[in-house]
Amino acid sequence: MIKSPRLTRTILPLGLLVVLPLRAELPGSLEKIPLYPGMTLQKEEKPPLGEGLLKGALRTYTVKAPIEDVVAFYEKALGITQREGELGDPNALKVGQFVQPALQIKFWNEDHLVDGNFGKDGVSSSGWIKKALSQRKKDRENAWIQDGSVMWYYRDTSGTMTEMQILFQDLSIDEDLKRYQLKSEVIIRAMRYEYHP
Repeated sequence: MIKSPRLTRTILPLGLLVVLPLRAELPGSLEKIPLYPGMTLQKEEKPPLGEGLLKGALRTYTVKAPIEDVVAFYEKALGITQREGELGDPNALKVGQFVQPALQIKFWNEDHLVDGNFGKDGVSSSGWIKKALSQRKKDRENAWIQDGSVMWYYRDTSGTMTEMQILFQDLSIDEDLKRYQLKSEVIIRAMRYEYHP
């Protein structure tokens, strides 16, 4: 079984039901994960090693590009053909195999992006957000992306496993200042730790 060390970053919950090992050329390390053109590194964090963790890093990038384009870039780069799929069981991997990346996406709810007084339910003044988002082309699911995450595993040796994750967030909307400025955040995380089947 995998004994994953405690990490400083929250991981989005995903089911572990289907084993989908791959031998395709997926990135097996942080350095091999492609970067969306124009991304700028904002910071890099490294968790303390020990308790099974051999190597780890979390890099935060920003880019002046629609999050829909960023997500589409990584879908193509990682060969993702199905969204909201199940994440395979990393414990079933053989050395040199990958678990197919699982992508989760959250969209802006347009029903909430309205102006109006709804009595006891309160007042909404979010219509400006929808108007601002209209400057962007919608995702292929005909909606604007708010955030998302993709995760996969790589068993590089008989005694180690690498866990990788990319998180996406739309930073274009400043609800406090009611201001729109195109900006997306991409966090790339890789953790290599001891694996004892």
